[in-house]
Formats: sequence, structure tokens, C-alpha cells
Amino acid sequence: MDNMKYLKKELSRDEVFNLLSIYHNWRNGPDPRNNYPIELELLEKDLENNTFKVFFGVFLHIYLSIFCKISIVLNLHKLAFWITEKRLKFNHLSVCHYACSLTNVYTDLGIMYLRRNKIEKATECLNKSWRVYPCPHNTSFGFPTRLSRLLSAYPTAENSVEEFLEMRKIFQSV
Repeated sequence: MDNMKYLKKELSRDEVFNLLSIYHNWRNGPDPRNNYPIELELLEKDLENNTFKVFFGVFLHIYLSIFCKISIVLNLHKLAFWITEKRLKFNHLSVCHYACSLTNVYTDLGIMYLRRNKIEKATECLNKSWRVYPCPHNTSFGFPTRLSRLLSAYPTAENSVEEFLEMRKIFQSV
């Protein structure tokens, strides 16, 4: 299953740092409400002036997220993968679709791969989970650490876990 096909493109580490710098300067600059950086417009573009889309997207994402987590707990792997594919497919309807929403989807996907003993795929999901745009959620609360805590038991994932935790701290410091 190629869950990555719904993304426009994966951000590089340098692109993430650049976006974090832009985000930091904007949040701490004069009059942030009226000086929204053009580089961050991708976060808002799909939802602009469409209240129905926002409410539908929030409802859909909450619904899919809850059923995904229930499927993971009940070890219904095929259903959980199917739900996650739908979460990625409709991610553009979520409020922070290139930010914290994407991080949460990759965290759940990585946990599912880990439960199927696919350490490399789970590690790939961890690496993708921080390659996102900054938003008020991931710069305030950081990234969810469930997947990194589980992967820390595997020596092959050690570097990825360290990098993830480093990026989590950097996001929170913005």
C-alpha cells in the first residue's frame, strides 16, 4: 500500500528548518495577523473561505482518527490501514493538513507497521512525521512521542528516534 501517494512532496530537513525560521519570524514580528508569510499559505489555501469544508474536514478527521485508534487497539490491521489510507487521502480537508494532522497520521501508520513487525516501515513513518509545516499545535505541544518511544527499543531505529526527538524540541522552541 502506497500511502505516500497523496502528498504533494515530502519536505527536506533544510525546507523544514527554513519554514520554522519563517514561522518564528512571523509569530514574533510586528502585527502577525496582517503579515501572514506567503511561504506558509499552503496551510490555509485549501480551506480559505469555505466554512462547510472546514467543519466537514474536522468531523471526518475526528471520526477516522477515532476508528483508526480503535482498530489499532483491536488489532484489526487491515481495517486500520484502510482507514489510514482514507485519512491521508482526505488530509487536505483537515485544518493543519500539512502540519500536525499529517504528523498524527504518520504516527498511527508507524505504530501499525511496528505491530506487524515492520521496523523499517515504522522508522520511515517516524522520519516522515516531522517533515511537516509548523503550526500552532506542533510548535506548542510538539509531536506525539508514542511511535518514537516504541521504536527506541530497536537499535536499527536509534538514529531516527534521536533525530525525531531533536526536531520535536526544535519545533517546541519556535
